[in-house]
Amino acid sequence: MVMSSLADKPIRRLRVHEVIRELKRENPASYVSQEQLAALERAVELPLPGAPDEAWRRVPYDGYSFNDLTFVAPEMHAECPHVRRLSRHDRMLDAACSRFLRQYGTLFEKRRKRNKSRANDVIENKFFSFNEALSGDALFVHLPRATATEEAIRITIDQPAHDRVSLPVIYLHLEAGARADLIVENRGASDADGTACVVLKGLIERDARLSMLRVQDVSERAYYFGFERMMIEENAELRADGVSLGAAVSMVDALYSLVGPKSRAELRELSGARGTQFTGMKLTVEHNAPHSYSDAAVKTVLDNQARGMFTGNIKIPGGSPHSQGYEEHRTLLLGDDAHVQSIPQLEIIENDVRCSHGSTVTSVVDDDLFYLRSRGLDTDYATRLLISAFYQDVLQRMDLPTRNEQARRLIMEPLRAKTGLEFDSTEVW
Repeated sequence: MVMSSLADKPIRRLRVHEVIRELKRENPASYVSQEQLAALERAVELPLPGAPDEAWRRVPYDGYSFNDLTFVAPEMHAECPHVRRLSRHDRMLDAACSRFLRQYGTLFEKRRKRNKSRANDVIENKFFSFNEALSGDALFVHLPRATATEEAIRITIDQPAHDRVSLPVIYLHLEAGARADLIVENRGASDADGTACVVLKGLIERDARLSMLRVQDVSERAYYFGFERMMIEENAELRADGVSLGAAVSMVDALYSLVGPKSRAELRELSGARGTQFTGMKLTVEHNAPHSYSDAAVKTVLDNQARGMFTGNIKIPGGSPHSQGYEEHRTLLLGDDAHVQSIPQLEIIENDVRCSHGSTVTSVVDDDLFYLRSRGLDTDYATRLLISAFYQDVLQRMDLPTRNEQARRLIMEPLRAKTGLEFDSTEVW
């Protein structure tokens, strides 16, 4: 939980000295780490995300007042022997979690030193810093060396109610040679229109494999901000699939750092928005070792006056020869007033590499509609058929849904509910 004495307290009233006093009152025997103190100070002083961050300054905050929100304990659920719930104090007492935090911190600092700092390389902002400072319980997913999950680990996060913000935290540690499937479902009822700020930190050790599916199916009036920070070691592999639908404002900020030779990261993402909603993604892939490989494919459908944004950056510093990095972002606009900003980038210092990036924006072509209508289909059904064709190739390239029926259902249900699309999963996969 968020510390009980801080829960149900407006953010605008929080001050560093006040938070420290409350923390000591919670557990007088514990101490406040320097890292937590620094995060508290940054959280209080930082403005809402924006300049100089090229991605976050495009996220709309019209009518959104962060200072009027109130902290609540996040509702997180998981039933699996590989998942433990740890309080902030217990994280340092638990040997496995303490080891994870040390290893993760060391790798994170190494990758920071290797990559030249630029204005857009903003790793933390007000949302991220508040989570770092004030999150209470964290779910710790831990697979020991050379173990594997028999079934997919499923974590569900419930969206908070009106004018509330929750700060869920997930730690993920796959030791050398481990194998795991992970599903993270962010869900919410129609009246759950608060704000969720979810942080996932992961370490995939040597020769380990993780296949992860993130599904966002929340209220169309909710706010969702997700941060993923993944460290991938030698010959390890991450396959990350995502579906982001609904939410008044949805923003995913992902950093995948390939820190070992022959490490791999693949991302397949579908997103959609309608009305005046906003959906955005900031993706940074760092190739910090030779022979590393990444491939990202993101597709977005925007209807009515919806807005979308994608910034993707492949970074290959010196000392990472024979690396390969690919990224593409495709957008389908259905409304005359729909708008997207797509900014794929390459930042390459090493010479002996292979990289490409691409971005396209298209709309439903009248000739295609005419053809389908001439075959007896009405305009609405024909449009939905074209959308399903647009989504389908990324769906077919997702990893976990091809092997897991539960993952397929979690994707199909929100797609049907939010878009009206009817997919036959036996034909897609």
